[in-house]
Amino acid sequence: MNENSHESAIVWVWGKPAKQRFGTLRPAFFGRTTLSLCKTRIVENTRRIVARRYSEILLTEVDSAEMTASGNPVWLFLGLITLPLAVGMLFLVVYFFKKHRFLIIHSGSIAQVVAVRLDVGQYCQFMTAVLKAAEKAKSIRKTETPAPLLASRSAG
Repeated sequence: MNENSHESAIVWVWGKPAKQRFGTLRPAFFGRTTLSLCKTRIVENTRRIVARRYSEILLTEVDSAEMTASGNPVWLFLGLITLPLAVGMLFLVVYFFKKHRFLIIHSGSIAQVVAVRLDVGQYCQFMTAVLKAAEKAKSIRKTETPAPLLASRSAG
């Protein structure tokens, strides 16, 4: 978490950073991403070898969250070009059964992504906690927003 942030995390998850290549998400080889649910926001802290990313999304701005899984397109490509050989079937089996999983938190203009490690359950619990906290924050925001004042005209 950023040293300037005074909020403590309620719950957090961590995994590999995600990178997008050719329209698909893949986990990065190096680095670490931590998503933390704080009282009023979700904090992403990603560290890579030569880069660092820190972002915050207010809970009132969370649009949705998703768990997604996809195969590595390299296995599909290798399977298709070596299909006449027996090894092509092995590559296709690996493509369909070894999936990369990601947890994605969406807001209007930003997405926070972490590659899921072994236990999918803790990421699903985190996603549920984020969505519940976002619903609560949005309902509190609606009750605190003052109603627009109507201008009254007096007949003179």
